[in-house]
Amino acid sequence: MDLLAIALALTAAVIHACWSLLSKRLSRYDPAAFVWLASLGSLLAYGPIVLVLTGSAALHPTGTQVVFMAGSILINLGYFMLTQYGYRNGDLSFVYPIARGTGPILATLGGVVLLGQVPSALGVVGLLAVAAGVMTLGLLGRPGTSGDRPAPASGLAYALLSGVAIAAYTLWDQHAVGALAISPLLLNVVDDAGRVVLLAPVAVRNRHEVRRLWRECRWLIVAAGTLMPVPYLLFLYALRLAPASVVSPVREVSVVLVVLAGGRLLAEGQLRVKLLVSATVLLGLVTLTVGA
Repeated sequence: MDLLAIALALTAAVIHACWSLLSKRLSRYDPAAFVWLASLGSLLAYGPIVLVLTGSAALHPTGTQVVFMAGSILINLGYFMLTQYGYRNGDLSFVYPIARGTGPILATLGGVVLLGQVPSALGVVGLLAVAAGVMTLGLLGRPGTSGDRPAPASGLAYALLSGVAIAAYTLWDQHAVGALAISPLLLNVVDDAGRVVLLAPVAVRNRHEVRRLWRECRWLIVAAGTLMPVPYLLFLYALRLAPASVVSPVREVSVVLVVLAGGRLLAEGQLRVKLLVSATVLLGLVTLTVGA
């Protein structure tokens, strides 16, 4: 079963890298318009399926489940918006590894403070390696750094804030689908619906931008909406087949894949250095997961 879990996690990594590449390519458009259209597409694609699979139980959540689903909507909305603004203000190969590295660092620290989950010595080594990699990428993007196109300071800020959102939804959704037994499929559809509703006023106000994005990039939007929930759902299913120490490191291969895509497909600068630092982040994430 571990082989199947690894295959699912690796597929999730590849799909997440593709989703991130799509997001970056569309970052020249209004971020709210993109997130709204992609969320609407995901809701239309998966909503009916999830309602059939979850049945009437989905219509009678407890008060605590409602609170956590509402919190998940807000946190995930923040994640998508911050990430999209990050891609608009910085290179994909700069923003993505910082966000993906910062998230586990903060999630681990949050686990220590909130849940008393103290990592082992090996986990601490991994944590330090990830932190060193993230700091190095931040220095690579500072103004005045040698390279083709150093990332603006705002790109770094959005990447770090995106990492905060990753840590928040990791801890929040883990409790929601674990202790509260909310179906991951249902939670994903609720998140999609929440984003569609909350961003609707912005979409109406910027309807010309929404129409332009749909007119010029409709097939990319369809692809984005279809891919949007798949990586996380594959990851959750892989966790049912194998422990996190096996699944999580495989999933983080997306860090290196995204840096490669940014360098090769988008012609972003400093590819060799970013690959080396991203490999350090990946190794640290593996060590952190194994030593947790």
